[in-house]
Amino acid sequence: MKAALKYNPAEKMSELKIVHSNKCQQCNRKKKAHNKTRCHCCNQRNYKSRHFDRYTYNALRTNARRRHKAFSLTFDEFVQFCRETGYLEQKGQAPGNYTIDRINREEGYHIGNIRVLTHAENSRKGYYESQGYQDETHWNYEHIEDDPF
Repeated sequence: MKAALKYNPAEKMSELKIVHSNKCQQCNRKKKAHNKTRCHCCNQRNYKSRHFDRYTYNALRTNARRRHKAFSLTFDEFVQFCRETGYLEQKGQAPGNYTIDRINREEGYHIGNIRVLTHAENSRKGYYESQGYQDETHWNYEHIEDDPF
């Protein structure tokens, strides 16, 4: 039988060593901060799974800043918009999934200038706007002859 380890108060604190691993406890990748238990990627993944609406809002705001677009949409307005349109449930990368589109590309992201489109519709809209068409009759239909999409 093994002897139980006991705390010895006479032992100096300097002799006790705390070893911090430089590996993430979740994915076993090397992490930058030695005082954390998970790497940045795992922290982001966990945050996204717990706060998907807040994560999506922050991603939209960050992308707007990166592209130098005005962003006056509040989080509460974004949540209400998502409830009304079902955006968060249908968000994704497939052609039939939802994306947020600015109605007037000259304006930024505010509650009166955003709407939900599928990725296919948004791509079609961008193509036809680049060709000089401004009205929605050219890109809003599913089956158009000579449509590159």
